[in-house]
Amino acid sequence: MIPNINLTIPSFIEDLTKVNFGKANESLNFRFVKAYETTIDEIITSRNIIPRHLSSPDAIRFIPNEKLVKKICELDKNINFLRIPKSYHPEAGSYEIHAIHSNIFFKAIRQLQASDPEINIPLNLFKEALSNLQKHDYLTTSQILKHQRHIKTSLTLNEYIDDLQDSRDFKKALALAYYYINEVNFNEKAVLSCLCSAQRYLGEESLGALIDLNGFLIKFTSINSLIIFKTYARAITDTIAQCATIKKLEISAYTDYDLITTQEIGRFLSNANFIEKASFPASPFTKHHYEKLNEKTIIPIAEALRTNSSLKKLNLSGTIIGDIGVLKVIEALEVNIDSKMTELNFFNCGMTNKSAVKVLELFEKMEQLTWVNVKWNRQISSSIQEKFDQIIEKRNPQLTQF
Repeated sequence: MIPNINLTIPSFIEDLTKVNFGKANESLNFRFVKAYETTIDEIITSRNIIPRHLSSPDAIRFIPNEKLVKKICELDKNINFLRIPKSYHPEAGSYEIHAIHSNIFFKAIRQLQASDPEINIPLNLFKEALSNLQKHDYLTTSQILKHQRHIKTSLTLNEYIDDLQDSRDFKKALALAYYYINEVNFNEKAVLSCLCSAQRYLGEESLGALIDLNGFLIKFTSINSLIIFKTYARAITDTIAQCATIKKLEISAYTDYDLITTQEIGRFLSNANFIEKASFPASPFTKHHYEKLNEKTIIPIAEALRTNSSLKKLNLSGTIIGDIGVLKVIEALEVNIDSKMTELNFFNCGMTNKSAVKVLELFEKMEQLTWVNVKWNRQISSSIQEKFDQIIEKRNPQLTQF
């Protein structure tokens, strides 16, 4: 069960954490669309042009909202709406009104918000629409100022993220991490991504000196993303390695591994005091789209096994580490007198009898090992496979699943 936490928000980002993101299902999206400045012949012959309507003027296009349509009609019953047909545009079902009715459109929004305060207008979208309407002389400056005063806007989460990527402000990244950590549907990857971005934007200063990183991580039980290794956020990886609640490092089978990333993983495992399971599987269907662990990229991870004293389960199934990679892992475990390893998964990793014999020797000698999987390595003889099965049956009759 994920514990409830009550993090003290640092004073330097307190205002940023008060941002109330407009909820997507309560947002009213609209934009200014320009009439096509082209001939009918060009529209018909060009496959790159999808006309809104052959005679459409400049317009405001908005997502269907019956309440808004009703309010606009109450203000001016002569306003015509154009509904976008499916054959014309991917925004099928949207409404358009002529841009000359912009002032009435925004008055309707003001009235709608007065009766339903939950209606949100995305801030950046609002600014862009007003700017375009003023640019094309559909709204005066005084009208715009009035609408800005009376229409309630707020950043949507996507707008905030876009702004964060542009500004590279570590305070905003950190504020977003505080937002995600308190979400009902807790997203470990999103929190880690924000913390790593904050550290990257901060530069050489350690994020751990500014906030309670342990307080953040107490909600984590596992790490399921390579983002902390691919962004080289060492201040964060070092803290995670010491966090007692985090027991698993489980990476998706659809993941790219390069040497620099596995060096960071190896460094992490060398320092990790509580990680009990590390899983770096590869899918058999990822032949060309993802870089699997191989005999070179496995080396930093294998080196970490020489000193790691917490890891109990290691999953390298589906990788292409081959005999060389498997032997590197076995050599590391042989010299680590403090190893707690109980399960090894070399399923379908390209090994042959050459490395299987060494794995079997370790299995026989290291009595704490209860399960070693070398199945689906087609160049391992049936006689060697039988010996593995015999030891498993003796030490682990229930055939514990990895």
